[in-house]
Amino acid sequence: LAGRFKIVKVDARGKEYDLDEDDDISIVNMAPSSLFRLVTLKLNNVVVNDTGTFCQYLKDAIEKSLSNNQSIKRNKLKYTELYVEDRSGEEDINTKTGASAQSGYVIRRNFIKDSREIDFQSELAIDLLHCKTYLLPGIQLSLKCVRNDDEMTLLGPKMDAKAKVD
Repeated sequence: LAGRFKIVKVDARGKEYDLDEDDDISIVNMAPSSLFRLVTLKLNNVVVNDTGTFCQYLKDAIEKSLSNNQSIKRNKLKYTELYVEDRSGEEDINTKTGASAQSGYVIRRNFIKDSREIDFQSELAIDLLHCKTYLLPGIQLSLKCVRNDDEMTLLGPKMDAKAKVD
């Protein structure tokens, strides 16, 4: 799944603004996976994956965490999934106050500063998509993605922002 997203702050009236240096907002590890709570895969209009639970983002995160070694996480996942390993003792930091410049919170915050648009590429934890054989000609494949709540993607002391996905 490929796309683009950006984080913007939202005032009480719903007006959107770009983030600035004073905003204390960051994103979770593997943020692109957290954007969607459900992804439905259809072949010829028949659902072929589990849609009974609304936790696609958890499946994606667990599969990527357990299936990839540290080298893959530091290289490939850093650029496709915005993965940054949290330093020991800084896993629970959800604010820039007291965080070191090397903390995952601060590094991921720098990814989104000034509301820059972020291109992402995410492998979905759907078994059929990992199949190495080709589909037969004429098979129509479609994906339907249902957005997750922004609280699953954002970190910070105030949740006055939202993720916009293109």
